[in-house]
Amino acid sequence: MFEKNLIKFDIIDSTNKYLKQNVSSLKSGTVVDAKSQTNGYGRKNRIWFDNGVNNLSFSVLLKLPIKNDLPVLTQAVAAAITNTLDLLGLYAEIKWPNDIIISGKKVAGILLETIINDDIANVIIGVGLNVNSTMFNDEIKHIATSLLIESNQKHNLDYLRDIIVNNIFSNVLKYMNDDYSFLDICRKRSFLIGKKVFLDGDTSKEALVSGIDQLGRLVVLINNKEEKFYGSEVSLKGVYSQGEK
Repeated sequence: MFEKNLIKFDIIDSTNKYLKQNVSSLKSGTVVDAKSQTNGYGRKNRIWFDNGVNNLSFSVLLKLPIKNDLPVLTQAVAAAITNTLDLLGLYAEIKWPNDIIISGKKVAGILLETIINDDIANVIIGVGLNVNSTMFNDEIKHIATSLLIESNQKHNLDYLRDIIVNNIFSNVLKYMNDDYSFLDICRKRSFLIGKKVFLDGDTSKEALVSGIDQLGRLVVLINNKEEKFYGSEVSLKGVYSQGEK
């Protein structure tokens, strides 16, 4: 279903932005990779801190039939990255909905954007992974890590990107066939289940995370009442706080 078409840049403002601007002319399965982004961004337009050629910054375009539960694809991507890091012997956790954590620090971030065109959902998946960095700027140095720091060895960026993309394709194909088994990984590796968090940055609105449901929504208990959220509806603070990547 997906034919990978790789487009590489030395420098670009944003790989997600490039796909959005050229979505009509590009095929499903197109991957845009950049050595450096000058205007990368994460959820809610937060700045993506780009450490250049030492890390992975790429975006994937998938043209899919419209389904009501498209946000669950963020979890499909999170599981794909986690499975890839398993191959390197690195134990990663998923901070729902879009952060990958190693040793309590953020190593990767995911950004899912969708453009609806007639009966097609143009899904753009942005991935940023700290790979061979050893230093971070002052704003994030206490809350960020890299594969090099965690494994004490350098990693090939192209090799990692290709494995992650293949794992993304595999999980998205499962999703298209109504197979949501990738959510099992998200539950097993959840950084939040069983912890108390604050919703929308409101310290008076405390919730206990109890699980992830069959649609990838976060399940929380607020005053003993169960509520469910997609990533676009809730901002989690209080357990782990970091600028989006």
